[in-house]
Amino acid sequence: MADYVSREVARERLSKACKTGTIVSVIVLLAGLAYGGIAALIFTNTKLPDLVYSALYVIVPTLSDTMLATVECATRGILFLFIGFFGLLMFRKVSKTGDAFRAGQMRQLRFIAFLTILLGFLPSVAANFAKIALGVRQGGSPMAMMSFAVDAMCIVAGIFMWAVARVMVAGAVLGRQEEEMSLVDTTVSSSTPDFGGVPDLANVTTAVPGTYVPAEEQTMVNDSLDL
Repeated sequence: MADYVSREVARERLSKACKTGTIVSVIVLLAGLAYGGIAALIFTNTKLPDLVYSALYVIVPTLSDTMLATVECATRGILFLFIGFFGLLMFRKVSKTGDAFRAGQMRQLRFIAFLTILLGFLPSVAANFAKIALGVRQGGSPMAMMSFAVDAMCIVAGIFMWAVARVMVAGAVLGRQEEEMSLVDTTVSSSTPDFGGVPDLANVTTAVPGTYVPAEEQTMVNDSLDL
């Protein structure tokens, strides 16, 4: 009974965790759409109130550089969209199957971790690459246009998620192997040999093997009997 209750509690907690993960994934999707909208506003040079621009400067510190801010926001928005989308898929499958350690879910978690690592440096790299390419066409110096910004928190969080995914995969494989071995041991110990088709040798008569007598000795015995 205690085992049954613990399973019910575990399933309830797993369901709550999946709901929380789904909500977070939706928020990440909305953040991706927001960054895409900001990139569109910057690229089209849309006139906005000063209060909105002040808020955008907090979100996008490179807003003064149109090319840099546009590519950076667009790249960040794409990464957020992918992270949110794969997060929704992962939590939906876990909630449906009730198994959080399947290989498919672990691959999705590793991919999300990889995208999180990219989120730490790829937007800045892509923005600088676009800016350098445009500057070289205009005859500028590439080294004078570089302005990289790395988000260490995203990189650390992504590496941590990757390590957790690897540990969960290893734990799931070991747990599955232990279950299989326990089932095999139980089957072997509980089975009893079947001697139904083996004949009972207690009632089988046996014959004493004959003794070989050479022909010459047999003739001498017969002659002595005749005498």
